[in-house]
Amino acid sequence: MEPTLPSLAVLRKLAMKKFRDKEGLYLIEGSAAIRDAIVEDKCPILVLHDERALERSQDAEVLTLAGEKGLPVQEVADGELVRISGLKTAPPVAGVFRMPQNAEPSTLIAGQVVVAFDRVMDPGNLGTLIRAAVFYGVTEFWLGEGTVDVFNPKVLRASMGAHLHATLYRGVNLEQSLTAAVAEGVRVIATEMDAEGEIKPVHPDSRPVVLLLGNEPAGVSPGLVALATEHVAIERRGPVDSLNVAMAGSVLLDRLLAR
Repeated sequence: MEPTLPSLAVLRKLAMKKFRDKEGLYLIEGSAAIRDAIVEDKCPILVLHDERALERSQDAEVLTLAGEKGLPVQEVADGELVRISGLKTAPPVAGVFRMPQNAEPSTLIAGQVVVAFDRVMDPGNLGTLIRAAVFYGVTEFWLGEGTVDVFNPKVLRASMGAHLHATLYRGVNLEQSLTAAVAEGVRVIATEMDAEGEIKPVHPDSRPVVLLLGNEPAGVSPGLVALATEHVAIERRGPVDSLNVAMAGSVLLDRLLAR
């Protein structure tokens, strides 16, 4: 028996977290992200499009690819994708995906790098940093309590599908997980404005690392800072007093994963 596909009425509610969690679904917009997902065999359960997609080659190619994969493809009325996405101008193609159901973080292996987020609330920063981290080869993220939902549409637009290449743990009790990680010999690196330490690169055969990044104005929670085994900062050399978490995290990842 074929699974029941979500109705348009359900899809219009996915902009809100409580309905995403209730339905276990989320939306990715744009033909590039949908194409990448299908090519990587991380297929949506439904591909939506309006008549504009039939007039643009990159969009039409995605619809053809979805059909070749046997994915359900549904044309919707003009303006429907705007109502679903909440944008004033919505892309002509979107995909509906099931949320992964991941358990608590497991034991890390040698050379592995995880990025943990403590109360990071700006969706654009979270999505941008996930994309940058995946670019550097990070494949696991711990999203601590108080961090914006990773399936928030603004996060997904900023990450541009990068989250599909990673394992996401939502609502992680960071105090508990970091305590366990330290007990297992993991390097836990916390960012601090006044820290004097420099980040040391990780190597394939070295101890695993959790890079802990915090709330934009407040930084990492003091209780979590106390659990860290290393404390680092980025040296300021100009008149600007700080970087947002996406920029700071990208700089630290580049240094951490330098070869």
